[in-house]
Amino acid sequence: MTLHALPTVRGATVHDASIQPRTPRLVEAQRTLLAFRGDELPSAALRRAVQTSAALGHELHVLRVLPSLVRHNVLFPQRNVSDAFQALELSEKAVRSTRSWLLDALGDDGTAERLVVRTGGFEEATIAYAREIRASLVVVPAGGRRVGRSASTIACAIGKPVLVPKARGKEDTIVAATSLAEEGYPVLRRAARLGRSLGGRMVAVHNVVPFVSIADIASPFSQMGDTIASVLELRTRRLRGAARRMAATSSSVITVGLDSCRAILDEARTRDADIVVVGARPRSWVDRVLSSDLAADVVDKARRTVVVEPLDAAE
Repeated sequence: MTLHALPTVRGATVHDASIQPRTPRLVEAQRTLLAFRGDELPSAALRRAVQTSAALGHELHVLRVLPSLVRHNVLFPQRNVSDAFQALELSEKAVRSTRSWLLDALGDDGTAERLVVRTGGFEEATIAYAREIRASLVVVPAGGRRVGRSASTIACAIGKPVLVPKARGKEDTIVAATSLAEEGYPVLRRAARLGRSLGGRMVAVHNVVPFVSIADIASPFSQMGDTIASVLELRTRRLRGAARRMAATSSSVITVGLDSCRAILDEARTRDADIVVVGARPRSWVDRVLSSDLAADVVDKARRTVVVEPLDAAE
C-alpha cells in the first residue's frame, strides 16, 4: 500500500487509490456527472443536474473533490503516514456530510450511493472520474475563479459536453453559437438534441467579425461595403440551412461585431434564453498567452446556463 496515494471514498468505505479496483463499466448506461469542489455543496447545480439527467434519461453520479493534504516528506517520512490518515479521515467526513445533503435533497433515490469523494486537483480528478464512468455529460457549478477555463478544459479532455448551471431564463430558448467552420456543426447538433430532450427551441447565432484592411481604408474606390454584404448573405444562407437541418422549429440570427462573446450574450439576453451552447477546442499554452478563450469567456460572463461542446478543430 502506498501511503502517499490519493485516497478515494465511495459511500462510507475508504479505499486507497493505489489499490482501488476500477469501477465496472456498463456501456449501455448513460451517465451525468455532477462534480464540485470540497468547500461547497451546490444545491442549485444539484437541482439542475437532476432535472437535466432525468430529461436525458441519464443516471446521475456525484463527485466531490477535496484538496490534497498528502505531501512527500523525505526528511521526516513518519509525517507521510500522518498526512495519509488525516486525508482519509477528512474524506470519510466529506462522504458523511455529502450523503446527508443528497438524502435531504433527493431522498433515497440511489444518487447518494453513486457518490465518490477524491482528493487532488479539481480538473484532473473530474477528468479522470468522468472517463472512468464514461460520463456523457458533466455538470460543474458556476461561481469561483476560472470556472469557464475549467469547463472548457474538462470538455476538451473527455470529449463530452460540460454544463455550467446558472439562473433560468423565462423562455425555453437554446442559443447555439457557431462559427460555421466545423464539419457537421457540432454546436448546432448539441443544441438541437437538448431542445428535443428539454422541450426548448433552438436559435442559431453566428457573429461576423468585420475586417478592414489598410488597402480598403486607403482606396477611394473601396468595395468594402459590398464585400461585407456578400459575406453576410452567404453566411446567412449557410446558417439558416444548417439550423433547419438540425431542428425543424429553429431560427437563425447573424450578428456583426468585434466582440463575439458580447454578441452571443446580447442575443441570449434579448431572447431571455435558458441555455447558451458554445464550442471549445484544446488550447496550447501559446494559445492561452496569445488569445482569449471564447467558450471560457461566455461561461464566465453569461447570466444563464452554458453548455460547452468540445470540438476536434476550430469551430
